[in-house]
Amino acid sequence: MDGNGCSDWEEPASVNTLIAAARTDPTKPIDTFIVGVPGSNSTGQKQGPYDTAPYSMRLALSTYAVSGSPTTVDPACNSNAMFTQNAPDPPMPCHIDLSQGMFDANALAAAISSIRGKALGCTYDLPTPPPGQTIDPTEVNVEITIGGVKSTLPRRSMPSDTCLSGMGCWDYDANNKVVLIGIACTNVSAAVDAKVDIEVGCKTILK
Repeated sequence: MDGNGCSDWEEPASVNTLIAAARTDPTKPIDTFIVGVPGSNSTGQKQGPYDTAPYSMRLALSTYAVSGSPTTVDPACNSNAMFTQNAPDPPMPCHIDLSQGMFDANALAAAISSIRGKALGCTYDLPTPPPGQTIDPTEVNVEITIGGVKSTLPRRSMPSDTCLSGMGCWDYDANNKVVLIGIACTNVSAAVDAKVDIEVGCKTILK
């Protein structure tokens, strides 16, 4: 029993398993995003009269972030780091680490805004058609709203078009899902108030 009266410490390996299972749930997948606040950079030392987990908390949180949403972590982070109790802090953790430096309400709000954009993502299912009907893929349009400004996003005409200029574009992926491409994906992911609407019934606007 540890000094806080608990029978054992939280097991990061088990937490990673639970987070990954939620993300890969075939019926209702849930991405998990991790924010480390001041105090979450402990390595087993006491904080006042309280014990802390006997391992690098930054490493544990970093692995949680990878388990919870591997496609949205910073590509430069140490995403291959595996948790072991005696391993050191990762040089660049994959979670949003606010445990060091200045921390205030603005820093937390910025972190939450970043998560909101990442959670929205750039890939979307087509709407479910009414019973007995189908969706004509040539009659689908995409509207994005950022900062209260609504725009109709064109579908790209050439598969080689990376859509890195203008407002970007969209196209279907191999699974017939709508994917925002180029600057459209970047802008939606970075916005704090983005909205994406998939509309059907009118001829697709092409780039």
